[in-house]
Amino acid sequence: MKKSIIFFNCFMFKTAFVIFIVFTTINVFAETIKGKIIRVIDGDTVVARTVDNKKIKIRLSGIDAPEKKQSHGIEAKNFLKNLISSKIVKISISKKDKYKRYLGMIFLNKTNINLELVKSGNAWAYRRYLKKMNKKMEEAFIKAESLAQYEKNGLWKKPAPIPPWIWRKKNK
Repeated sequence: MKKSIIFFNCFMFKTAFVIFIVFTTINVFAETIKGKIIRVIDGDTVVARTVDNKKIKIRLSGIDAPEKKQSHGIEAKNFLKNLISSKIVKISISKKDKYKRYLGMIFLNKTNINLELVKSGNAWAYRRYLKKMNKKMEEAFIKAESLAQYEKNGLWKKPAPIPPWIWRKKNK
């Protein structure tokens, strides 16, 4: 009897562990929708019209682009605009933020637009929020930022660009 209880407890522990691993490695995005980008607000926020004709505001997750009034802010907005304005995209949505924007990854065909912004030097990898993604995704964003810095792409052409989260604090 004791052996079967021990076996059962061990089995339950292993099962719980496997379930934990599966759920922590699955992408954090809960829903994928299609939409047409109808407005680019800044380097990390857009408005899309969904296939069911709803307008939704999307904050690109995992990144932080310079503010419009900040150095390289207009360039970041224009880069994003040139990539996806008036295009049909897939949006993987995770949740809404405190400003009622949907947080999500935008894909044009198979290209991760959020990651493209970091690779091109038009946004920072937003480490504070990357930790909520799976490890592979987090590493991809950090590597992309390091490469952009090394190649002096976009905002990294300047010697010491100020991250938007610091710029916002100073300019409240």
